[in-house]
Amino acid sequence: MRKVAVIIFCLYVLFISDLRSEYEPVTRQLLILHSYSPSMEWVNEMNSGISEIISKEHSIKIQITYEFLEAKRFHSPEYFMHTAQAFKFKYSITSFDAIISCDDHAFDFIRNYRDICFPGVPVFFCGVNDIYQELNYEDIRGIFEANPLQANISLMRKLMLNLKNILIVIDPNTRTNNVHRERIIKEIIPDNTDIGIEMTGNMTFKELEEKLTGLPEDTCVLYFSYLIDSTGEYLSHIPIAERLLKRCNCPVFILNKIYLDLGVIGGYVTNPRAHGAAAALMATDFLRGVPLNNLDARDYMNSDLYQPVFNLRKLKQYKLNLNDLPQNYQLYKSKSEFEAKTSAILPYSIWAIILLTVLLIYLLYIYMVNRRNQLKLLNRDMEWQSLTENLPAVVFRIDQQGRYNYINSSISRYFGINKEALLNRTVKEVGLSEVISKIDEDIVLPIFEHKKTLKYEYNYVNPLTNEEFYFETRYVPEFVNGKVKYILGIVLDITQRHQYQLELISRERQYLDLFNSLLTGFAIQEIIFDDNGKPVNYRFLSVNPAFEKILNLKKKNVIGKLVLEVIPDLEPYWIERYGKVALSGESVQFSERSAFFNKWFQVSAYRVGEKKVATVFMDITDNILMSEELQQRNLELKGINKELQDKIDKAVWQMRDNDHLLVEQSRLAALGEMLSIIGHEWRQPLNSLGLIIQDIKDSREFGELTEEFFSQKVNNVISILQTISGTIEEFRFFFCQKQVEDIIDIGTVIRKTVNFIRDRSSSEGIEIITELEENCLVEGETSEFAQIILNILANSFEAFQEQSIPEKKIWITLQRRENHNLLKIADNAGGIAEEFLDKVFLPYFSIKTKAKGTGIGLFMARKLVETKFKGSITLRNKKNGVEINIET
Repeated sequence: MRKVAVIIFCLYVLFISDLRSEYEPVTRQLLILHSYSPSMEWVNEMNSGISEIISKEHSIKIQITYEFLEAKRFHSPEYFMHTAQAFKFKYSITSFDAIISCDDHAFDFIRNYRDICFPGVPVFFCGVNDIYQELNYEDIRGIFEANPLQANISLMRKLMLNLKNILIVIDPNTRTNNVHRERIIKEIIPDNTDIGIEMTGNMTFKELEEKLTGLPEDTCVLYFSYLIDSTGEYLSHIPIAERLLKRCNCPVFILNKIYLDLGVIGGYVTNPRAHGAAAALMATDFLRGVPLNNLDARDYMNSDLYQPVFNLRKLKQYKLNLNDLPQNYQLYKSKSEFEAKTSAILPYSIWAIILLTVLLIYLLYIYMVNRRNQLKLLNRDMEWQSLTENLPAVVFRIDQQGRYNYINSSISRYFGINKEALLNRTVKEVGLSEVISKIDEDIVLPIFEHKKTLKYEYNYVNPLTNEEFYFETRYVPEFVNGKVKYILGIVLDITQRHQYQLELISRERQYLDLFNSLLTGFAIQEIIFDDNGKPVNYRFLSVNPAFEKILNLKKKNVIGKLVLEVIPDLEPYWIERYGKVALSGESVQFSERSAFFNKWFQVSAYRVGEKKVATVFMDITDNILMSEELQQRNLELKGINKELQDKIDKAVWQMRDNDHLLVEQSRLAALGEMLSIIGHEWRQPLNSLGLIIQDIKDSREFGELTEEFFSQKVNNVISILQTISGTIEEFRFFFCQKQVEDIIDIGTVIRKTVNFIRDRSSSEGIEIITELEENCLVEGETSEFAQIILNILANSFEAFQEQSIPEKKIWITLQRRENHNLLKIADNAGGIAEEFLDKVFLPYFSIKTKAKGTGIGLFMARKLVETKFKGSITLRNKKNGVEINIET
């Protein structure tokens, strides 16, 4: 019985060893996707709730990435599609473990585009309106924003005893608010027919301010939000709410906590901070390992999501009874002692400010009267000079002698002369260009006689910068007592306009060249309609040379004429199609045969003006005939193709069978290598096990088998069997077909592989030196990467056996580059002849003897690297051996 127990215990140690593996927690990646801009108070509050929960989580490490859709400003389908493509590119190498989606637009974006940019990532949402209560997603959980609209209406009716009207301020330009508007129309208004309920329409911010200013006393306001007015102007929540609500003299109730600082009464409000915290709690539970099916949003909802919150100061201002407030209400602000003291002296302070303001206005009026009288005494020319001094145009005044009475500083920019040098002098006296001198003599001075305003254009080259300008100068006579005393000139820089004109002329010429050189026919026709609006004819307005060549019609015989005059037998459908384009404005492309010309035409027609259609066409008769001939040829080729395809399919299946045989042969070769290693490692333990058994037998025969001696030997046997069991586990690590992992650590695989063959390398005098960086990860199967390493090391071991090298070494280095891993395996086993370097990765090629080499080790290594790990492998001679580089 004792022997049976020992055997059973040994089998347990050998085959039922502990298979649990410890792992080091990895960082969890969390994406927080907001619908709106980070500048919004709502977004900041929601972020605060999320951050508060995640900062308290210490069992796992969470890396947060923020994205903001800014959907208040940009919400077209094209914008969201481009954003999804941008996210796909931006996070192509980032794998998120979960997503927190904030508000409606982000939630809709996730539902529509998650498969494009974040496929399969679980989503936890918050701030989503309850219009989306039906979800058909197993991996989406979250908190709906059940808007407390009816509760606020009931609260307003209870607190405001004389209430007759309610104005609901709600933006009609956002999708979410439009859903709420429909709810108000269908549910709220029918349930409250005894009071008037009005919603704001599509109006400007100014119009809404005026409406809020003129509300009667028996009215109160329920404020949703108003961000985009009828002109398209956009303002954020807090600035526009502050601008609108400070003009309102009636009580204001709200549904959003962020408006409590703006002088409102309060109400049942949505707490964005609590919504963000609830979603973050669900997300962190999931990231800690709680299954999605065990996460119920109802478990994370609490009273903080929707709170009755009120402003005590406003309640007292409108004399509202605190006893009428709902249970568990909160006061947002309580009146401090300082505020009480301040309110006591506030009336006196206001009167003092009013008196000081009146006094300040009176003193300011006296000052302004005196200042105005002083300004009247200043020289009119000084006012005019100060006005024109900083203009970009050159402004000047010339007297009857041609002297420049005034000129501004822009003269130096264009004419290369300081204004002080020309002041009270003529252009001849300062030696300015003869062009300017001639203009003054021939153009400017005669104005003193004919007294007419004149415009003149010319070009001028700045002598200092050699820069050429084009100017337009306007000369205006200044009259004193009916006579021209001065001529005012304004020089405008039209260089850019002149260049545009030249470019326009050049483009017109290019257009004419293109028009005349087109190989396709082109024509512009004016469609003729009858009294019923039916197209009955068209007139040729313009045709190009290709038109004449294709239709064999001369331009002079068609321009200005009706088509039925030129082609009496024209098919009616040509006129009908062109008439439809002229009426609808929709372009058409079609191919049609004209019996008159006995040709096929490919035509594009589009409207170019009222009742005008442009047509571009080309003769495709030859193409049609060729197409018919090709169809006949295709029928003949189908039979030939089918026969060839059958032969190709047969060859492909044969090649696939060969590939399977080659892969199996590689695995058998690697298995033989492993069995050799296991045999080497088991030889010593099995010898020891035999000696122990012999020692026990001898002790029993000589009567020396004590309990203590027997227990010691049993422990030694168990230790040896555990060693052998460990070898089996390592063997399973390399050749378990089902061991598939999404991500493997290359360094871990290399270390286990080296440890597995450590005894063999030591016995053969080979030193393996490793230098491995951490976190070098790759997608794939552990056993396949281990097979790559073993195949390479096996080649090195066999090379060492054929060489007499005193210090046998193998170097293994692993580095992480920017976007890939680099593995180098080098030895000093003598290298490979240069003529064989380009053949080492071919199947069945080996430079070793047939007894030692199969020629498939490096071939399978290359095949696994390229097909399974999407990488590359190269080999080169280096120093006294070879170096293999693997990039993944």
